[in-house]
Amino acid sequence: MRELILGCLAVAGVGGGVFYGPDLFKGDGRNSDGSYAMSEAEAISRMMAAQAPAGKPPFFDIAVEANNIGDGVVEWAGAGSHAAIKCQAKVAVVSETSVKVTPSCLGGGPSDGAAAGMTGDMINLGFAEFVAAGLEQRPMDMRKWAAQSMGAVFKGLPAAKNQALQMDAEARAARASQDPADFELPEELDQSHLETYSETE
Repeated sequence: MRELILGCLAVAGVGGGVFYGPDLFKGDGRNSDGSYAMSEAEAISRMMAAQAPAGKPPFFDIAVEANNIGDGVVEWAGAGSHAAIKCQAKVAVVSETSVKVTPSCLGGGPSDGAAAGMTGDMINLGFAEFVAAGLEQRPMDMRKWAAQSMGAVFKGLPAAKNQALQMDAEARAARASQDPADFELPEELDQSHLETYSETE
């Protein structure tokens, strides 16, 4: 998952950005208080109809299925060969004609390692833009996602570095505590190998 995300950032070619900037994902379809001028039913219908671009955020190459799970929540869930993802968008009614939508995601893969925090941030940023685009019935703006994702990378580098150093120290300690005999071949296997080798001489 991490490799796919970083690849998309490289293609976007955007440097810098503001991490979770307040107006970056606002778009043109939101009111000044961040709400959308539509009913709960309309918001759910638009999100259910939203189509994620293949190979791009927020789901990349993971096939997901959207479901209205009730209580104003739409959920997208799926799994690939190297990662799984589950995202939800919660609709809160502000008035009869306006709603607010809160997006959140859980996802990533075991190869993300020390970069898992940054990967999660970038997935959530992509999902926020996906939801906003669906509600506003417009294409996703990849420049917005790329700009904020670069901010997430810069913000998360110190923590990722510290986690990588800790993981390396733990791996070294684990190797140092292992008995060298654990890596020796059994005596029977050694003898069989020598006998086989002698027959070929």
